[in-house]
Parts: sequence; structure tokens; C-alpha cells
Amino acid sequence: MEINFDSGLLDFFGSQTRIKIHGRTLQSNGAVNVIKSKVNVNAYAFGIRIKRYNYTVIEKLTLKGVLIFQKFTEKEGSYFTMEYKKQE
Repeated sequence: MEINFDSGLLDFFGSQTRIKIHGRTLQSNGAVNVIKSKVNVNAYAFGIRIKRYNYTVIEKLTLKGVLIFQKFTEKEGSYFTMEYKKQE
């Protein structure tokens, strides 16, 4: 899957972000579903790539398909996580 974003006012200057998601696999342990994938993010200005991010992503979903956790890891091992809480 590939996603392109135009960057609002910066789009006037040719700013764009491209996100490619690939290598997705689904595993289930009976309690949660886990999706593993690779994500490439490329940011462009004036048609020139100015930033590139490559992540290995682990996503956890409930058995009903509700996203509850994401972990984005870069090649050198740095990472960030997002945890989604149920709203009441």
C-alpha cells in the first residue's frame, strides 16, 4: 500500500509525503491479533527528497479489530510507541 499526502500551504512549494506499507503479516495468539510490517516514509520539497524514515512496525489489535498498540522501530534500534486507551 502506498499513500501520498499533499502538505497544505506547503504544497504550493511542491511539498509532499509518501508512505509505503509492505511486508504485512498477521498473527493471532487467541487474545490479540498482531500485525508486523515495514513502513517507509519519504518527505519531498520541490521534488527533492529531504527526509526518509524506515520503520519496522508491530501493531496489536483486539480480536474485534480495534487498534490498541503500535511500536515503530528504526534500523539502529531507536523506537517510539503509541498506546490507545478505550474512551468512556
